[in-house]
Amino acid sequence: MTELTSEERVLRVLQRQEPDRVPHFEWLVDRRVREVLSPGCRSHNDFALKMGHDAILVDPNFKKERVGANRWRSEWGT
Repeated sequence: MTELTSEERVLRVLQRQEPDRVPHFEWLVDRRVREVLSPGCRSHNDFALKMGHDAILVDPNFKKERVGANRWRSEWGT
């Protein structure tokens, strides 16, 4: 099988077809980790492009509630 583009790879998986490899992406990478791995990289999208991710997930919209000064509880209770 020839090497697929990122788009082809992701679409094949979504269509339940076999890709050349498992598509790689990250939901969110902490800013400090991004800075260590790629100094000067300021956004998640730039980081994903530099790391060669197959997809970029946008707008991770987490539900959270304030439980104190500088304290939040996620929708998963943490």
